[in-house]
Amino acid sequence: MHYKTLGKTLFLLLVLLGLSIGFSACVTDSYQTGSGYRTMAWNDAISAGIPAQYFVNQINMESGFNPDARGGDGEIGIAQFMPDTAKGLSINAYDAADSLRGAAMLMGRYYARYGSYDKALAAYNAGSETVDNAVLYWDWKNHIPASTVRYISGIMG
Repeated sequence: MHYKTLGKTLFLLLVLLGLSIGFSACVTDSYQTGSGYRTMAWNDAISAGIPAQYFVNQINMESGFNPDARGGDGEIGIAQFMPDTAKGLSINAYDAADSLRGAAMLMGRYYARYGSYDKALAAYNAGSETVDNAVLYWDWKNHIPASTVRYISGIMG
């Protein structure tokens, strides 16, 4: 009877070991397909003091968490930086980790400057000059491009 219990215990340990190895392979695979980037974005948002879910939604809208994304106007990488913007921030837009960190840092600056995430998103999408002019009006969203209003709505709901 003792050998049967030992056999069952060894069998359970082998099953658990197999599940553990299988799970770690899934974690590695999911990092390659984007969920690791989502975790990085979430953590970068928290570090930058911005709403993490909105930032994750933002990056999802920008590139679908594709680090090789290219935009029609010359945007590059996971956070869809214009090359001059990335250069001005001293980040490598082709490096997903650097790009996410840089985007979170920039959004943190915009969030502090404008006091709301929707205005920070407008600055990221349309430029801070556009937002600076628009916030002079109580109906500021009527003074930014319609595509930027849709961008904000798609991220914040």
